[in-house]
Amino acid sequence: MMLHAGLFWVIIYFCIFKILGYYDVEWATLFQWWWWNLFAYLYVAFMHFITINKKKFIQD
Repeated sequence: MMLHAGLFWVIIYFCIFKILGYYDVEWATLFQWWWWNLFAYLYVAFMHFITINKKKFIQD
């Protein structure tokens, strides 16, 4: 989860550098990265939640 938090800030810095004109990249690429990162982060968080609360989901 720390990896995805780090990737989130990398994307934010890319957006800032694009606004300042340091490099040229499509906004669609940055938003696509942002969405993939968000879904990956939520997936990891959900799986972490399930593994912690496994007894509530799996009745043996």
